[in-house]
Amino acid sequence: MANFFSNTWFLDATAEVFFPGGGARTGTVEAGGQHYDVLLEPGGRPARLPLADFLEPRENPADSRPVPFLPAVARDRVAVENGKSVIAPAAMVPAPLVDWSRFDSWDHFVHECTSRSRNAFRRHDRKLAQLAAAAGPTRFSLDEPDHRLLEDALVWKSRQLRQTGHLDRFSSPRNRQLLHRLLDGRHMKLAVLYAGDQAVAMQFGHADAERHSSWITAYDTAFAHFSPGVLLLEHMLRVSFDLGQKAFEFLIGDEEYKYHYATDAWLVGPVGRPPVRERLRSFAKSWISTREEAPPAQARAVQLARKGAQRWLQRTTLPGPAIRSAIWLQRIDLDQQNWPRGRLEQTAECQLVGLLARGARNASPVAIGLTRLRAAAGVQGHKAWRFVTARLSPPPVREKREPLGLKPGDRVRVRTPEAIEATLTEGRSNGVYYIPSSMSAFTDHTFIVERSVGRFYDEVSGQVLKARGAVLLRGARCDGSQLAGGKGCDRACPVFWSEAWLERAVEETAAPPAPIASPKPAKAPFQAGDMVRVRAVDEILSAATNDELGYSARMMGAFAGQTFRVSGRAHKAYDERRRRWFDAGGALQLDDVQCPGVPLVGGGRCDRGCTLLWRDAWVEAAAPLN
Repeated sequence: MANFFSNTWFLDATAEVFFPGGGARTGTVEAGGQHYDVLLEPGGRPARLPLADFLEPRENPADSRPVPFLPAVARDRVAVENGKSVIAPAAMVPAPLVDWSRFDSWDHFVHECTSRSRNAFRRHDRKLAQLAAAAGPTRFSLDEPDHRLLEDALVWKSRQLRQTGHLDRFSSPRNRQLLHRLLDGRHMKLAVLYAGDQAVAMQFGHADAERHSSWITAYDTAFAHFSPGVLLLEHMLRVSFDLGQKAFEFLIGDEEYKYHYATDAWLVGPVGRPPVRERLRSFAKSWISTREEAPPAQARAVQLARKGAQRWLQRTTLPGPAIRSAIWLQRIDLDQQNWPRGRLEQTAECQLVGLLARGARNASPVAIGLTRLRAAAGVQGHKAWRFVTARLSPPPVREKREPLGLKPGDRVRVRTPEAIEATLTEGRSNGVYYIPSSMSAFTDHTFIVERSVGRFYDEVSGQVLKARGAVLLRGARCDGSQLAGGKGCDRACPVFWSEAWLERAVEETAAPPAPIASPKPAKAPFQAGDMVRVRAVDEILSAATNDELGYSARMMGAFAGQTFRVSGRAHKAYDERRRRWFDAGGALQLDDVQCPGVPLVGGGRCDRGCTLLWRDAWVEAAAPLN
């Protein structure tokens, strides 16, 4: 980062921790006639530091040693004219900044920015008011030493980088530990824009008497319409000006929005002749970045190179007992297996997680390992068979359909099995698998769209995945009949439907349901057809037992006091992750009672819509509905 090493707090406090190998020390080197503070490896070579943007020259020191090469230093400073991007010479990149000495007042700066762009400051107050009306009162916090919030900001940034095809450096455990260490030592500050009690935008950066450096800016995409990232940025610009700082630095990056505000830019590039390994690194990076539209063979090689780099980042761990006892590190260790695809905010609120924990109880590791081995062998064999058959016969022509844009409440008809088969590629459409044994019974029938599926918890991978063009249909649930051996499964999981398998249906006038005779309110244990009322939250919590099924007031409390019909009991369930059956405990299933969705880190809720299970003690007998 700019001026990264002029402050010795980072070097003195964390050099030996964050750069394994021992003996790392601070030092000053000379390259290209300028002097720079660096971190030196045991052999005396300047270290390549994670997440560092560039070095700035310093005054002539009393002691320095020459080095042949530095990869990224601030070499020249140029003015930004009329908000236009700076055209950097070859091998150099711009790093925009705001020089406050150019403005005698805040209004002068705002006027300059609004004359460049219609987006800068013009809509600040209106967007802030709209955000407050939609999500609650807004407020800015300049210093939130909360590691949970920092994790959320990194999830947002990680998702943005992957969606735009960039290398996700925040998937590296070492890089994330570095950022948490800096926050833990109060060397960096996390600024947050709140709407109600929810953080909608965050900025992680460093500030001193001289300047403010914006390292990481991220926002919740659920509030993108209100431009929360811009609102927070403009607020931080005002704070920097009011504090009398000399500059506000955006660091390396040629994004257009930075030039709405920037007055100058550093031109960052290498100094000296790079060694062979550095030239190979630069060549590989350039080759990957310039082969986006290459022939298929090269494009595939680029994809493999990016995947390899991403996996290397995710494997970079950080040894050293000096930080392993930190509270925030324990949380990172728990989250790493799911990073950065997403995760549940609180696993205890997800009944599915508890149900799977019940299935894992007393499970033999040997038996689980064998079932996974057999499943993996079957998958590999299936892939090999597809590879052979694809070359012996031309691929079939698949039907391509425009998305229907379905919304909850829309009436649709499931297409015939033949029509569905015409949309499948390797058994799926848009990543959603079609399972004839459990889904063919619903074909050529009309249903109501329950909800669209965005992100959902996947029990096999333990990750939060994203579905494309998938919906849930009211009443279309798996009956477990497709499982081998005829053992079945009583979990009544929702079935995901690709929009390619559906067509809009004509609205029909539904006939009034016939009254169901029910003599007297049933008594526990309840059976299918009985009417029950869900007890109050306090009653359930006072009587709840500590079992794996669990009762979440946040997820299940909304059904308190309501009356439902018992649709059945869940006696046996199949664990897809461990590929084994287990006893579900005979929990009750209630008609049309689905999980409203556990909150996900980074915003949004799980859209899986699992059937909630209930203990007999959580409900009471009720009179039939009229």
